[in-house]
Amino acid sequence: MRYDFSTDIRDEETGCILHYDVECELEISLDTDGCTPVVDAVWLNGQSLMQSPDQLSQMLGHRIEAKASGELLAEGPLYQKVIEQEGVFAERAVRAPYFGRRL
Repeated sequence: MRYDFSTDIRDEETGCILHYDVECELEISLDTDGCTPVVDAVWLNGQSLMQSPDQLSQMLGHRIEAKASGELLAEGPLYQKVIEQEGVFAERAVRAPYFGRRL
């Protein structure tokens, strides 16, 4: 499923903002466990940045993917939107604790 995403692009060394508010779409699916959202593709103006033959576009796509993945891992707003849209409960909430006995 695709989700709108917006982020600033920063220089990794200096932290200087190179481009403010890049608006794109993320293609996100659930990992094999069915509970963990994973970024599969970054789309800008209908084009997949990560599959572009242009290296700058690929680098931009990977940088946006890394930022979005970080937000998903931190269970930020993007994570909440994905979990809500996919109709999935967070893995931590779904699994009962296992104490060496069968449930």
